[in-house]
Amino acid sequence: MNAVSGWTIIVEVPKHTAEIFDRALAPLSAATSSFESPDSDLWRVEAFAISPPDETALVGAIALASELSNIPEPDIRVAPLPAIDWVAENQKSFQPISAGRFFIHPTHYDGIVPAGSTSLAVDAGPAFGTGSHGSTLGCLLALDGLSRNPPSGRILDLGCGTGILALAIAKRWRRKVLAADIDPDAVATCRINARLNKLSPLVRVVESNGFRRGRVAHEAPYGLIIANILARPLIEMAADIRRKIQPGGMVILSGFTENQENDVRVAYRRQDYHLVRKEVSDGWSTFVLARFGGKR
Repeated sequence: MNAVSGWTIIVEVPKHTAEIFDRALAPLSAATSSFESPDSDLWRVEAFAISPPDETALVGAIALASELSNIPEPDIRVAPLPAIDWVAENQKSFQPISAGRFFIHPTHYDGIVPAGSTSLAVDAGPAFGTGSHGSTLGCLLALDGLSRNPPSGRILDLGCGTGILALAIAKRWRRKVLAADIDPDAVATCRINARLNKLSPLVRVVESNGFRRGRVAHEAPYGLIIANILARPLIEMAADIRRKIQPGGMVILSGFTENQENDVRVAYRRQDYHLVRKEVSDGWSTFVLARFGGKR
């Protein structure tokens, strides 16, 4: 039997019900997403589970979501994901990219680097991110837009992955950056990439799960926080980010799709942020937010 790296759960439902089904599948999975189905007017809600989902719990969750949505129960598709060396596949397909004046290329690249660009040599390693994903591109474009007047204060890259965003800031702005990730592989890869780009003195990398303890909590408040993760954790940590940012500070958020924008925006509007700029790349959205002054 072929090795399996996880399981996908897929349902197709009307657009106005997608969020209900997304929330219904969340407790049964590690991550969820929803997007317009290319072959119909329906929206596809996908969930990724590390182990086979419990059939009874899955059927019950879909039945409840259908009742709340007042629609017939949709077909449920559950399929195994083959074990693939995603790092090798990612590195093999990784081509140099430009995002504003940032130029990201693999370490084996021997071509021309555009004049006047801020270039970074990055390899994926066992961590997410070579800069080609829409959410990372959006963050790079957002940083490029802030380069003429970067915010003051300490800087945090939360969910740093391979470290592209932290490295981009350090090299462009010559500022110290705290890069944090829950994944030890990401921490190790980010440190390697910092050394490759001779940025270790500026980029401190730590393993951390959120804001409430350790170095991430100790270094607050921040003048800029970048969080390129997923919609649900961004929404859940909105209040924590509010407490860890200095008055007048900036926040760059990404890792959510266009149909998830409203939920993210509402969560941060409640925390006294306003939207300064938005980037959309390959269906992934990036927000640049400013915090209104004054402490709570």
